[in-house]
Amino acid sequence: MLHSHDDWPDDVIKWLIEGCAAIKYTEMVPVEQYHRVYEGEAAIYRVSGDAQGIILTSINKNCLYVEMLSGVGFIKHFFAIREQIMIIARSVGLERISGFVQSTALARLYDRRTRAKRAAVLYVEELNNGRS
Repeated sequence: MLHSHDDWPDDVIKWLIEGCAAIKYTEMVPVEQYHRVYEGEAAIYRVSGDAQGIILTSINKNCLYVEMLSGVGFIKHFFAIREQIMIIARSVGLERISGFVQSTALARLYDRRTRAKRAAVLYVEELNNGRS
């Protein structure tokens, strides 16, 4: 268990910062995510082996919500990582896994190779460019 940011390895901090910066559908601030983990509102799982990175999750209404995947090799090793996420969810008695997918490659994998169904499509339109 990581108790303070001083305990967190540099690569975990790097992946948290990069993951927050890459998310386009909402603003994720690394310090806020750190506090959520520290206060037990979210959990970070470190991925090592053929894929390297972190998975940020939270629990909401009997569902494990995957908030972020950040690292390398996640698409290539999608099925092994997905299986580990499912093991985590089942180990605490949860019935579902959900999360936003902004990577088209990952969305394609979910659509074509899993039983997961799209529950929503999120559209984001930038308004700060002055054009309509």
